[in-house]
Amino acid sequence: MSKWVALVLLGCIGAKADVHWLFIPFAMTSPEYGVAFGAKARGRNLLGGSGYGDMTALYTTKGQWKATATGLRDSIDGAWRLGGRLEGGVFPEMYGGIGSPSSKEALALYSPTYGTVSAYAGRWLPGGVRIDVGLMFDRRSIAYDDTVGAFAGWNHRNPGPVTASSDLHPTFELEWNHLDHPEDPHEGMTVTAHVEPGVVSDWSLMRFQSTFVRTPLSWGPIVALRLWHEQVFGEVPFWEVPEAGNSDVLRGVDNHRVRDRAVQVAGLELRHPLELLGYDLELTTFCEAAHAGKADEVWGTVPVYGFGGGMRLLLDERHAVLRGDLGWNTASDASFFPSIYIDFGQAF
Repeated sequence: MSKWVALVLLGCIGAKADVHWLFIPFAMTSPEYGVAFGAKARGRNLLGGSGYGDMTALYTTKGQWKATATGLRDSIDGAWRLGGRLEGGVFPEMYGGIGSPSSKEALALYSPTYGTVSAYAGRWLPGGVRIDVGLMFDRRSIAYDDTVGAFAGWNHRNPGPVTASSDLHPTFELEWNHLDHPEDPHEGMTVTAHVEPGVVSDWSLMRFQSTFVRTPLSWGPIVALRLWHEQVFGEVPFWEVPEAGNSDVLRGVDNHRVRDRAVQVAGLELRHPLELLGYDLELTTFCEAAHAGKADEVWGTVPVYGFGGGMRLLLDERHAVLRGDLGWNTASDASFFPSIYIDFGQAF
């Protein structure tokens, strides 16, 4: 997994009151791409309403790059949500096949050149219910290194030196949301179901997530629980296989190490609010457990655990959350050194 070696420069955050922009420069290093430099930025209320825009750009010393832009505009006329995402780049990835976790010995390098665009519109209904309808298009070509064994059986589109793929999916999402705050909730619950049917493509995806947040005592920590399930159907290309092990799902586990046709994750996080030098902070501890396997076998696999802790910096009346975490895992080949995560927003 990529290791972050240069972290946040807090002087770039700006004033603690009425913050509408956050900017994080960073550096990373990995055997796949060498040294990379980049930046993350978040802007809130860019269009004069509730919502945000996130941008990330990364460039490596080997000339590889990737960039992502995500936007959300909420409560248009009090009831509508609009959102979208643009992503593209030429960036190497490691793939170790399926497993819980997959084998490090089977890791193989591939280099996708890709572009993805998605957009959706949603309507808020009474009772905290939201319905979204959208469209996602992905186009990529993939070059492999000499080791292609890890891809066998999962790249159903004739693995070879180069594979080109285009996927077009409608997206549907149904959410029941009763959280007391959109970015840093202390009370409430939300349940989300997301489906990408294979109307044009020959595969489909389904994702389910439920989050429960509760402050049991006025002086105690905030308790957050999450259940997460993702599953695919049909002739799915290997890069769309459900996976866990990233900054949001199964922290502490190397990128993409837990993956199969179905992945399930349960997580617990304790958040301890405090104030330091006039800033609102949260100290956190977390533990997550994941299973991966075929849909009818996933609960029979041995779970992989990720655990660790971190800190949250709360800005702009808790509407901007800057998150930093250190994570470890219980796999037999786990490293002594932690995985380091810096991102915007709570993990869940």
